[in-house]
Amino acid sequence: MDKNSKIIVAVIITISIIIAIGIACVIAYFCFMGYVFGGYPYEKVLESRSPEAKYTVEIIRERC
Repeated sequence: MDKNSKIIVAVIITISIIIAIGIACVIAYFCFMGYVFGGYPYEKVLESRSPEAKYTVEIIRERC
């Protein structure tokens, strides 16, 4: 591999790590809000938008 391709690979790895950390932060935020308010304040908002969102809330609950 030449120098340019190594830089490209490094950038891709860095971006993927940042995205993974972001997803982990979102899940942790939902869990934290659940503990603080003793419930899931976003559940009603999500349910009013679409039936699939309720499934997403259930997944977040299981991960906590």
